Amino acid sequence: MTSMGRLTRNMLLSFAQFEREVTGERIRDKITAWAAMPVIRAYWLG
Repeated sequence: MTSMGRLTRNMLLSFAQFEREVTGERIRDKITAWAAMPVIRAYWLG
């Protein structure tokens, strides 16, 4: 593999890792916010 190929691969993999981490942070923040809501949680089963 050429140096340019390694650079391209590493950039793509770094971006994929970044996206994965951002997604995890968003999910964690959403769960934390949901758990902090002082409401009775009921699910519509219709």
